[in-house]
Amino acid sequence: MSRLIDFGHRTKDFGQHMFKNYLKIAVRNLLRHKGYSLINITGLAVGMACCLLILFYVYDELSYDRHHEKANRIYRLTASYTSAGKHWACIGPPVGPALKNALPEIEQVARIKFFEGSKPVFRYEEKQFEERNVLYADSTALQVFSLPLVQGNSATALREPRSLLLTQRMARKYFGDEDPMGRTLIVDGSWPLTVTGVLHDLSPRTHMPFEFLVSLSTFYAHAGDWVDKAKTWAGFHTYVLLRESLAPAPVEQKFPAFVADFFAGQFEKPAAQVLTLHLQPLTDIHLYSRLEKELGPNSDIALETIQREDRKHETGTQMRILWGADQDYLPTLGVKLVQGRNFSNAFASDSMAFILNEAAVRELDLQEPGNGSVTGG
Repeated sequence: MSRLIDFGHRTKDFGQHMFKNYLKIAVRNLLRHKGYSLINITGLAVGMACCLLILFYVYDELSYDRHHEKANRIYRLTASYTSAGKHWACIGPPVGPALKNALPEIEQVARIKFFEGSKPVFRYEEKQFEERNVLYADSTALQVFSLPLVQGNSATALREPRSLLLTQRMARKYFGDEDPMGRTLIVDGSWPLTVTGVLHDLSPRTHMPFEFLVSLSTFYAHAGDWVDKAKTWAGFHTYVLLRESLAPAPVEQKFPAFVADFFAGQFEKPAAQVLTLHLQPLTDIHLYSRLEKELGPNSDIALETIQREDRKHETGTQMRILWGADQDYLPTLGVKLVQGRNFSNAFASDSMAFILNEAAVRELDLQEPGNGSVTGG
């Protein structure tokens, strides 16, 4: 009688046997060459760890501002002036609303402004702190950006003057376990602001970090009617939300006609020859934006290097420049100057000026930092 052979079962057993055999040989080789094996395994582990760290870092940098639900439709309105050779991250207060009225492609506009003073003092009863991350914001900011409220009504929270939104972290800092809604914080000893909403703690991956949002109507109430007449004052960071499925290029093509009409009489030359408006994608700001008057220091997709002009050795000393800054930057961060002065719009030469920290002065061996010469490399 013929015998049936289960080749599938035998093949499976053979494969398992071969795997065990290879495993034994590998273990024996590792034990036989311990030093060589340690070097290889350590190198592989370090390489994989470095690769993962780089991937995490790149992912973190590329994820800035992408937590906003409508991020792919949000653009910052920027302005470049041909006469001054400047490109500004902010524009005049009335430009955004006027653009929305003129172009049906724009669904909504939200404006942001720096709060007065580099470090305003917030006080509640006996608690008093200097705060840095404070911004004015349009009531529409909650419609444009994904800023979920834990408490409060997003439709009205920033509508009235002296309204204040703060993060959960700040609510705990000032009020502890008390309900913050309706309570009043005193700013700089004289400005009462009423809490109208509490925001979820924000993602750190944003180009506009803040802990407090003050209603923009508060600024208008203090500043007066001149604000809406200041068409060329670079005071407001303005963001537009385009309607769904619209590309920015066709919208930008309508800007020259808007500029010619809205800014008529503001310059000696025709406005369209002096001023150009641009739409900057929200998700590009952190890595690609190096404009005047940014909301904060951004990263850079390609770090620049500088080296001292009269360095004796050809290799030179290279240093990283991480960001540019305007005259408000150092006071905002509370940075003190050991020598020299801050940037100022009063000096035209400051457009080519820079400030070094003490470590850079030592590295470049500058005996008189105020007279040092540094060039791009």
